[in-house]
Amino acid sequence: MNALHTAPLENFLRETIGLAADSLGRGAVERAARKRMADAGCDRVTDYVDKLRRDERLRQQLIEELVVPETWFFRDQQPFALLARLAVKHARPVRVLSMPCSTGEEPYSIAMALLGAGLAPDAFCIDAVDISGRALALARQASYGTNSFRGEDGSARDTWFKSENGRWQLDERVRSRVTFHQANLFEFTATVRYDFIFCRNLLIYFDAPMQSAAATRLLTLLQDDGVLFVGHAEAAVLLRENMAALPEPRTFAFVRKAAGAAVPSAITRTPTPIRRNALATQSLTPPPFSDVKPRPATVVAREGKPAGSSLAGIQELADRGQFEEALKRIQVHIEEQGPAADSFCLLGVIHEVHGHGALRFHLLSQPADLFRCADAVGGGDPVAHIVAG
Repeated sequence: MNALHTAPLENFLRETIGLAADSLGRGAVERAARKRMADAGCDRVTDYVDKLRRDERLRQQLIEELVVPETWFFRDQQPFALLARLAVKHARPVRVLSMPCSTGEEPYSIAMALLGAGLAPDAFCIDAVDISGRALALARQASYGTNSFRGEDGSARDTWFKSENGRWQLDERVRSRVTFHQANLFEFTATVRYDFIFCRNLLIYFDAPMQSAAATRLLTLLQDDGVLFVGHAEAAVLLRENMAALPEPRTFAFVRKAAGAAVPSAITRTPTPIRRNALATQSLTPPPFSDVKPRPATVVAREGKPAGSSLAGIQELADRGQFEEALKRIQVHIEEQGPAADSFCLLGVIHEVHGHGALRFHLLSQPADLFRCADAVGGGDPVAHIVAG
């Protein structure tokens, strides 16, 4: 079978949904193209692209062919724990955006975390956005198999779900807090700005110019004091956009960085929420991760080597532009504390921003390589989706 010349289709995908074909693999694009072109009655890619421009139905069919909904409840625990600790401090109703939301596990996890932290149902709202109509249909059903709970210890399932015909049906108290929308990142029209945005493992599927455009778009959706959560491999993108990482291990949470401003300090305790949820007074199983505290980092200096420091301190050095010192300290930290996803990721981010071409500790300076390394040392975050939104 002769290979298709898919460049016109790749250009179309980039300009419409931001997808860089290299990130997905041209083989995947070609397979999807062959299937959808046959259904559309097209022999040439250029003819197919012309039809795509005119026919929204054909465009959506192609998108559904490309998306891979891979997600589960409380996927990567720490972001939800941090969200709960921060959200209870808000004097205004908390607004959260989950994009891409896939089949709903992430926005529903957000709702469970906030309810479990004591926020009343009317103290927050969640908008969940995805480009896939198929995924959204499943999200609205809120019925899940056991595979959706592989990142959860069972307490959330026991508290917020009931078993029905071999599946788990989500409680209406959680479902009612999430509103679903079909759109991609660049087309989504928001009526509010959000206090928290979860946009994890989307930017890795864009090339550098589109990553920058996506980051700019996300910032227009984010409150001035809002927090943006991204995936492991996307930290370098936000640092390039002058964002600052919160010093909370494995959360990959970012805030706007004002000129000369210090990085925000860690959140170490949970303040009293503005409105207590009546559910919190019932004898429910404590929400997962509600008692998580940042891990202390202790470093002992070795003779003849520079003293290391906490990851938060190293991050602050890098944010101030002291890259060489930050590199020395993170390398000492890894030698003394052993390999960990947090340390390797920070090392890769520093190298990425500082412009080094090759990294020690077998890391490369591209986000996708950093992503794979984090996965190899136990901090992996498998792909949730492959297109914008």
